[in-house]
Amino acid sequence: MWEIYAYQNADSLFGVFNAAAAIHASGDYAAAVAAVAFCGFVAALIAYAFAPEKLQGWKWLGTVVLVFSVLIVPKVTVGIVDKTGGSAVKVVDNVPFGVAVLGSLTSTIGNTLTGLFETAFQVIPGVGALPAELSYQQNGLMFGNRLIRETGNVVFQDPAFRTDLINFIHNCTTYDLIDGTLDPATFSTSDDVWPLMASPNPARFSTLTAAGGSVGVDTCPNVYQSLNGRLPAQSRGGSPSSSTRPCREPRRQRPSPGRSSRPISRTASPPPRPPPPTSSGRTRCSTRSRTRGHQQDRRPEGQ
Repeated sequence: MWEIYAYQNADSLFGVFNAAAAIHASGDYAAAVAAVAFCGFVAALIAYAFAPEKLQGWKWLGTVVLVFSVLIVPKVTVGIVDKTGGSAVKVVDNVPFGVAVLGSLTSTIGNTLTGLFETAFQVIPGVGALPAELSYQQNGLMFGNRLIRETGNVVFQDPAFRTDLINFIHNCTTYDLIDGTLDPATFSTSDDVWPLMASPNPARFSTLTAAGGSVGVDTCPNVYQSLNGRLPAQSRGGSPSSSTRPCREPRRQRPSPGRSSRPISRTASPPPRPPPPTSSGRTRCSTRSRTRGHQQDRRPEGQ
């Protein structure tokens, strides 16, 4: 069996070799080859009739017979090996010998050189060493693209924690950004936004889920302290700043200054209502909850 080494593209190569085997086993392909060989044989016969001393016809006939009898007619088995360990070895039968040899030769040379270079660069002392977990043999060519795509799907698994964090962002952090308590430029360029959210306005409130599942209301600083203490367990042993994007939601437009003549004050606002639990256990970042948060923050109690 001839081995073909793949890096996250074993399925593609499996389809290519299956297609090659199906084409060469087709009766239409055999008929087309026979027609081309017949026309070539007639042309070579005519050329040989006019110039027998050059042996043009015999050379062409010998080349055709040699190529087909060595590279096309023999059929072998090909095994596609995924070096990243993403799938088992995929076996394809009835692959033409020439296709299998060429693919296996180039694949083996590339795999050998890749292993040699990565082994050599991993022993470089200092920060210039290549980490083993980032090697091409383990991740393939599109590792960066797959990493970014999967990062966008990361969410906290605990629905109660996820709900508290989303409501804290809506009821506390968003208004700190609007009134200037939290600098938007610093927040947008920071590599770790979680510590920047540690000093919210104590006059604002957000929901907080207790251990028994009951939902209450507390000040934003107390809610942050609770979230900060629960975050390491949610991130599976990571630091509290290891995850800064718990929920994917539509981009929120900041209110225009011309839409309201009343400035946003730092006075105490009524506690927001706790969001109703959903049947699936996942809290949706809805426009309705954000709108309710705006109204509660802008209307002081008694108005």
